[in-house]
Amino acid sequence: MHLFARKSNNVRIFKDLISKESVGLYPRNDSGITPLMYAAAKGNLLIMQALLERDISGLNMRNKVGASALFYAVEEGFGAGVYSLLTQPSIDPNGRNNYSRPLIRALDKGHREIARALILHPKTKMNSIGRNPYTPLNKTLMKHDQEPAEFMILNRREINVNYGKDDIGPPLHIAITHHLYSICELLLARKKSQADLPDSSDKTPLIMAVISGNLHGMKLLLARNDVNIDSVDDQGRSALSHAVERTSIYVRLLLQHGARPDLKEKDGRTPMFRAIVAPFDRNEILELLKAAMAANDTLREGP
Repeated sequence: MHLFARKSNNVRIFKDLISKESVGLYPRNDSGITPLMYAAAKGNLLIMQALLERDISGLNMRNKVGASALFYAVEEGFGAGVYSLLTQPSIDPNGRNNYSRPLIRALDKGHREIARALILHPKTKMNSIGRNPYTPLNKTLMKHDQEPAEFMILNRREINVNYGKDDIGPPLHIAITHHLYSICELLLARKKSQADLPDSSDKTPLIMAVISGNLHGMKLLLARNDVNIDSVDDQGRSALSHAVERTSIYVRLLLQHGARPDLKEKDGRTPMFRAIVAPFDRNEILELLKAAMAANDTLREGP
């Protein structure tokens, strides 16, 4: 049975073999691999179909490391096999082996058409995580792969656009950091998107936009009314504190939107202190900060 599944395209002989009542369709070898898994791994669609037409009880069986026939087909980029398996009503598209799930593996391997098929399958859990703490959306953004990410966001409304854990940033942070502009816009358009969500080091998307030099991302965020321009990270640093070490363009934009120039960090440093040792635009940044602080003093003192 296993040998036929791996090498034979003689479906007639194979069907004669499996038609015998004494022949079990899903015997396992020492690794727990069934004929259906072998056929999926070797791209043998006709044998897969013959097995499933006869008996679908082995559809979701897994080997000793947890891989199913679907996982084998995904691993090998066998699109026809994946599509055939996904048409089965009882298919489990989420069965994970020891380290991943079918969708995350398809994204890992760059099998885009297969990934799309899995994304569109109604049973695929879009917010499940593999061995590592990331969802399919986190994964594709970490690979800087916009097309699958856009496809997920546009086609699966239940997708968690705010999930992040430990060193895996939320989707918006990842998109901002890697200048994935269309993804930033799609994420911010979602009703449940948290534009001011801090990551594990308390950095907000706005702070990440400054750090990564993403002026477009800064403008997108500053145009919203749900972003606190003075949010600080775990060191007490605001977006302005980071901006003074970069360019006067960022400093000017943040001050125009009301960033406080006098916020102190946990160690007592201020944006003015950091501006003194700024690597470039030092004089212009200092003048901008002085003007902003003078304007604040005037407002506090009143007429």
